[in-house]
Amino acid sequence: QNKKLAGKKIEHNLKVISIKEKKIPALDDEFAKELGEFESLKDLKEKIKKEIISSKEKATKQDMAEEIIKKISDKLSIGLPEVLVEQEYMAIMRRLLSSRTQQDIKKEDLEQLKSEGKKKAEQSLKNHLILKKIAGKENLKVSDQEMHEHFKEIAKANNVPLAQIVDSVNKEGKREELRSSILFNKTVDFLVEHAIIE
Repeated sequence: QNKKLAGKKIEHNLKVISIKEKKIPALDDEFAKELGEFESLKDLKEKIKKEIISSKEKATKQDMAEEIIKKISDKLSIGLPEVLVEQEYMAIMRRLLSSRTQQDIKKEDLEQLKSEGKKKAEQSLKNHLILKKIAGKENLKVSDQEMHEHFKEIAKANNVPLAQIVDSVNKEGKREELRSSILFNKTVDFLVEHAIIE
């Protein structure tokens, strides 16, 4: 600060170069076309509507599946190998702690997370074993065509060539892991559709 100017009035001359107003684009056919994949605003609205409905259906289906699996799990006594429980527990803890720093976690919170992680690990393994048994019993499998369709969905969602997705999965050795994941979801769909509680 300049002490000589203290208490004195100062005049400033400002030159306004331009005044800009931020305009929200009109929600019309032109706006929809600019997004690249819609012919009209109606098409855009239909797409959004379908995505909302699909999202709600998936959430409902997932809730139903969890309820069914829990009822099955409650009726079964499943022995879980400790080594598998530990592996699943470590994977869950890594996910739980990935978004937190050491300073963010209090000792009590960490103990609670560990307890919850252990329970989640056991329940997750139980769920997978139950679904695996149901898939085997009902002869549910994932065909190469289903794998191909799944690759296409991933490629479309990420806006990359199909060949790039297939090559990436093969290089990382995750083809069978992906097949298992698809089978898991397929079995969940089967459970919800047939409401098996036995």
